[in-house]
Amino acid sequence: MTIDAPHRHSYATSNCAAAFPSAGFKALAPQDALAQLLSHANTQALLTPYINTIALAQQAGKEFMVFETNTASCGGFPGVSDAFASALFMVDYSLQMVSKNVAGAHLHM
Repeated sequence: MTIDAPHRHSYATSNCAAAFPSAGFKALAPQDALAQLLSHANTQALLTPYINTIALAQQAGKEFMVFETNTASCGGFPGVSDAFASALFMVDYSLQMVSKNVAGAHLHM
């Protein structure tokens, strides 16, 4: 399979410690995840690692896609990922992606 566009996974936080307790992931409390999601500075920083890749894709005439994204990897945080605050985060993050020329994103539920 050939992928024509550079792509990345990009989650705001991770709940993998709860989903896979014996795997050694660092635990994040739901209230800390909520604070991260509601921080505009944190949302802006999510795309920082990809700025150069996005520019290279555009120079090559390609689009940059975020293949997996949402509030938290590994199923999210109950009571946080399914709350109104997460909808606010996703609006902010979507606008950040548009402002950085991200062509699309696949939201994982």
